[in-house]
Parts: sequence; structure tokens; C-alpha cells
Amino acid sequence: VLYKLRELMLKNIDELSWLVSHENGKIFSEAKAEVEKGIECVEYGCALPNIAAGNQLEVSRGVACEVVYAPLGVVAGVTPFNFPLMVPLWMLPQALVGGNAFVMKPSERVPLSTMRLAELLRQAGLPDGVFNLVQGARAVGERLSVAPGVDGLLFTGSYQVGTAIQQANLHNPGKLLALELGGKNASLVLEDADLDKAAELAVAGATKNSGQRCTAVKRIIVVDKVADAFVERVLARAKKLKAGDPLDPETDVGTVIHER
Repeated sequence: VLYKLRELMLKNIDELSWLVSHENGKIFSEAKAEVEKGIECVEYGCALPNIAAGNQLEVSRGVACEVVYAPLGVVAGVTPFNFPLMVPLWMLPQALVGGNAFVMKPSERVPLSTMRLAELLRQAGLPDGVFNLVQGARAVGERLSVAPGVDGLLFTGSYQVGTAIQQANLHNPGKLLALELGGKNASLVLEDADLDKAAELAVAGATKNSGQRCTAVKRIIVVDKVADAFVERVLARAKKLKAGDPLDPETDVGTVIHER
């Protein structure tokens, strides 16, 4: 099924990229790069039976320790708006290969890419009921995170929401929680830095994907000796950027997803 899904994603890569750009606002080239990374995640799922094969170790004469993988049952994924297709595909292939059913709840701001993914999974031959898609806002995510039939929850989002999910599941210690919580990288510019390269990375960190990624550079600490020269380079690079229509190939910066 995953091999077939990979073929279908490659065949429909421009359509998937358009959907990501249309619902998220990132420029088309960034959207296509996201889809390509999602395809790599599917390829990882294809290889997973070999990568994660259980091993056996003889720890004493006649005594062996064996690693055995078993499915959890039902796994849910709650994903953010900034990478509508890639982050779901961080989760889905591993869960399916592991023998689990999956329930996906994308951000209500980006409902389109995962809907198309569901269609492609059905086209690839995945049986009905193995992948399930639910749309909705915070209330749906909260309900899903504590649903008694969900044996594992994978979440990518804010620290505040992740902490709330953890607190809500304190009464259920047997449930698998994998919570990847948001942050922003700090960038240090020291005296011996390549200032042109540092400025290039600082501007890219603040503007790629409209700055809407957990690896975006939002805090830059610069030593006094090179501060003025560094700021001049950052401003010169920033002034060359063109903001506008995400589907225009000359656009460098697309839109932010909502006013807040």
C-alpha cells in the first residue's frame, strides 16, 4: 500500500503542492519541498520492516533476550498548520506498518491536504477503517486526546496544548503519548562569524515558510563588536525579498496563515 501511495504522490506532486500552498500560504516551491519530504517519509515506512526488525541476544548460556514489536491498536495524530502534509506523514507510515489503525485530526486551518491524502490511501488499496480523518477545531482535538479507544496519541503543536494533553491523560498511564512541542531556535553571532552567511541564515530563518516553523530563527544574539555590520547585512538581504502571491515563481515570502 505504501509503495503504491508513493507512486500516487509522485504522480500528483504538483496538485499536492498547490493544495499545501493554497491552504497554508507558503510559496509553491516551499510547498513542493514539503511534499517531497512527505514522500521521503512514505519511503521510510516502506523500508521500516527491515529497519525495525526485532533482534535476539544470547545474554547467558541458554538464555536469550528478544525484541518483539506489537501494535498498540488505534493511534491518533493531531497536527499543526505550518506543514499540512509533511507532519502527518511523520506519523502515519510508522503507525500503519506497525499494524495500527490511525485517526488523523489536522489543524482546522489546513483541512485540504490530508483529505487528498485519504483519497490517495484508498486508491492505493488501504482497507476502509484503517485510516480515518476527522476535521474540527480545539474541541475535536481535546475529545480525541482523551478518547478511551485511542491507545496512542502523536501530537505536534504548542507547549501549552501539549502540556494540557499530558495533564488530561494522567489517569491513563498505559497510553502512549509522543508530544513534539513548539520552540524557536536562538542564533548566536560571535566575533569570528562569517557575517554574510550569518545574515543569509538569519533572514532565511525569519522568512522561509513565512517564518511559521519551529526551527525559525526568532532570537538573534550578536556580540557588540560585529552588531552594526551584521544588522546592515540583514537589512540589505531583507530589502531584496519580494512578498506576494504564493503561486508567483518570483515571490520569496508568501502569506501568514492568520492575523494573530
